[in-house]
Amino acid sequence: MGVQRSTVIFAWLLLFPALLYVTVIVAYPLVDTVILSFTDASLKKVTNWVGFENYAKIFNDTFAGVIIRTFIWTFFSVSIKMIIGTLGAALLNSAVPGRALFRVLTMPPWVVPMAIGIFMWGWMYNGQFGMISGLLQRFGIFTCAPPCRRSRTISMRPPGPTAPAVSIASAASPCRFWCPSWSPCRCSP
Repeated sequence: MGVQRSTVIFAWLLLFPALLYVTVIVAYPLVDTVILSFTDASLKKVTNWVGFENYAKIFNDTFAGVIIRTFIWTFFSVSIKMIIGTLGAALLNSAVPGRALFRVLTMPPWVVPMAIGIFMWGWMYNGQFGMISGLLQRFGIFTCAPPCRRSRTISMRPPGPTAPAVSIASAASPCRFWCPSWSPCRCSP
């Protein structure tokens, strides 16, 4: 009996981090969204309880048409990408002449968006003409160019104003392992 109980406790201890993650990352935002759906929440701090009024607004005559068009577009979009991606993967893995050339040609569509994203975030944080640094200066968060763009060197100093900038850019950039599946014929080697 003692061995079985310790096994159960050990299993729950192993499951606890995953359950905590699901609770914090999935369940809390879901419950909060449902609660907010019954209010007139906006950018103002005060929200009023409106009950089912928001749901009455969206479930009108045009809502069904929007949902149908969304499902049709999603079905065809995903189906076409899956078919072309599967055919491309099959061709890249089959023994055909020029297979190495085809594999090389599939890399630029996979890598170039990441490189463009790096330059885009660099421009957005640029201290002279960047949109984000301009907004930060306009709202008085920084009085000059943000510290993250004063230097082109990367240092291992403690997190400061640079950490949020890097975190935002990292979170907004697509995962390199998911990119190939988002568009046709972008098969990872």
